[in-house]
Amino acid sequence: MAVEELDHPSVGAAGAVAAEDGAAARIANEFILLEKVARVINLVAMGAAVVSMGVQVNEDFKNDAPTVTKVLDVINIVAAGIGFGAEALAVAGELGVITLSEFLAGAVIPVVGVVMAIVGMIITLVLMFEDQDRDAEDTDIDTWVKGTGVKFVNQLPTPTTAWKNQHVPSTS
Repeated sequence: MAVEELDHPSVGAAGAVAAEDGAAARIANEFILLEKVARVINLVAMGAAVVSMGVQVNEDFKNDAPTVTKVLDVINIVAAGIGFGAEALAVAGELGVITLSEFLAGAVIPVVGVVMAIVGMIITLVLMFEDQDRDAEDTDIDTWVKGTGVKFVNQLPTPTTAWKNQHVPSTS
């Protein structure tokens, strides 16, 4: 049903005017453009997420994180990378940069992207709770603070009242 065919006369007249001057087509084109811009922004965000996951995996291997954490992080980055790749193909196809078959563009890419996103979310949740449950061993800094630093600070003499009055600003 066309807008000008609606029962209420003012709605029908407004629809006819909008159709005559092309306002509806211009608005539709603006929304199509905004949708493409949003998809590109989403693609950039997904790429940034993959890069940040890569940095995390690098840190895990440098700091000799537990094997479970390394494995889950690697699976997570692979899933995110596949999802990013699927989204990149879909966006490139929509923008006309590449030509995709109808089956690939309409069926395979969206399904792969969604599945990989779900896998990534599940692994991220597991990693969040796994990190909380793990009893972290003390680092070298923790050991020094608990062993040497606290003893050193406790052995320092307490400043005299005269020194405090001279060096500490009054709060009144």
